[in-house]
Amino acid sequence: MKSRCSCLWAAAKAILVLSLSCICLCNGPRCSAGDSKAMLEFRAGFTDPGGIFATWQPRTSYCTWNGVRCSKNGRVRALSILAPSPIRGPTPRRDPAYAGGDVGASLRDLSDLVSLEARRDSVRRPHARHFRKLEEARDSGSQHEQLLGHPVPFHRAATALKSLFISAYGPYFPVGLRPAPIPLSFCNLVDLRSLRLNFGLNGIPSCLCALRRLTGLDLSGNSMISRIPNCIGSSLSKLRSLNLADNEFSGAIPKMFGNLTKLQELRLNQNVFSFSIPSEIGRLVNLEILDLSNNSLSGRMPGSLGGLKNLTINKNQQADSHQSRAR
Repeated sequence: MKSRCSCLWAAAKAILVLSLSCICLCNGPRCSAGDSKAMLEFRAGFTDPGGIFATWQPRTSYCTWNGVRCSKNGRVRALSILAPSPIRGPTPRRDPAYAGGDVGASLRDLSDLVSLEARRDSVRRPHARHFRKLEEARDSGSQHEQLLGHPVPFHRAATALKSLFISAYGPYFPVGLRPAPIPLSFCNLVDLRSLRLNFGLNGIPSCLCALRRLTGLDLSGNSMISRIPNCIGSSLSKLRSLNLADNEFSGAIPKMFGNLTKLQELRLNQNVFSFSIPSEIGRLVNLEILDLSNNSLSGRMPGSLGGLKNLTINKNQQADSHQSRAR
């Protein structure tokens, strides 16, 4: 009888220890042990010279970990593993010695994840259907050729995506970047509110005008040489910010920009625009920033710009032909 009691007591202690271990993994009243396990598996696939994962410890609440944001019910809602180099050191990279399968595959278990900020080469080949709830994706990776040829898997399936940022640029300009047009698959993300693409693109497909809910569009820092689709002026009427700076657009500034009456910020600097500033820009009564600097514009400032409020116009390359003023 004593032996049997001893066995029962030993079993009870084992169950108690196991239960406490599970609790410690999460360490919060509403935490999910599954979320904790998924992120620890994710972390195991990286080298971390900058210490980005230093707070990712098993016996602490994952809601306090660096780069993790939780919902009110304790589930992981947002995850960021980008480091603003060199302030906090380099971004973690995949560990070539990792033998646990595809790095990033465990993120499929974060069923409440709506925002993911990571390098292209951090999240590799998780099945697209696992990211249908994703609302925001920020991808700052050096694998720009993979991005151009094969867009990040969840871009096609994350039908709830509201914010997308993809950049090939880090602290150093990438070598061997081969320009290509914006992938047509991005035109399917019709729920987007914010789109920022900075990775050596050279063309804007007209299907991008299908993203009618956009309030912010940033295509700066590319190699754009093709014309700007006229449909932007008629279809993207909700735009409040449009940034086409630092490209190779040439010719006249499109008059259709004057139809984007909700614009608060318009940046066309660092291009090769020529001729005069179209008077249609004067319709943009909500403009706060208009930057036309470093182009080849000529002629006088249109009188229609005199009716704009809260307007800042930076110097143009031909300063003698353009007055710069801030109101």
